[in-house]
Amino acid sequence: PVTIEQRRKVAASCQSDLFDGVVPLYVDTMRDEVNESYAARPTRIYFIGRDGRIVYNPGLGPFGFNPDHLEGVIESYLSDNPTS
Repeated sequence: PVTIEQRRKVAASCQSDLFDGVVPLYVDTMRDEVNESYAARPTRIYFIGRDGRIVYNPGLGPFGFNPDHLEGVIESYLSDNPTS
C-alpha cells in the first residue's frame, strides 16, 4: 500500500477474514513510526492488553514467534481479564 487509506483497507480485510472482526488491529503511519520504534522487522507481533501494556513480546520475528504459546497467553489473559 502506498496510502494510509490503502493500509487501512488491507487491515480491515485481514481483521474481517482472519479474526472475524473481533480483534482490533493497529495501522501504522506511512512513516512506519511504530515499526521503527519496536523493530518490527521482518515480523513483530505484540499482544497489547486492554490497559495498553504489552502482555506478550516474543522477540524479533518470525523466529521467536510461537503461535501455540501466543494462543495460551491470549486464553490466560482473557480468563484473568473478562470483558464483563
